Amino acid sequence: MPSFGARKKAEAYLEPYPEEQVVTVFYNPDDPQDAVLSQTMQKMVWGLVVGILTLVVSIAVFCAAAIGVFKAFFQ
Repeated sequence: MPSFGARKKAEAYLEPYPEEQVVTVFYNPDDPQDAVLSQTMQKMVWGLVVGILTLVVSIAVFCAAAIGVFKAFFQ
């Protein structure tokens, strides 16, 4: 949920949402007060999770390959 230190920042955030315009609201059905107009942060979090998982798998594959080369070289 965005937090604004100044009124101008909050007003700038709301510019794309003029009064009386119908907008899509994303909310938690179990807690309707947990609602947002934009899901961009959630998309960023998923991107971060996927990136970290990709990094972990890449490191594991690299280590497995390095161990295989090491064993083949010294046997």
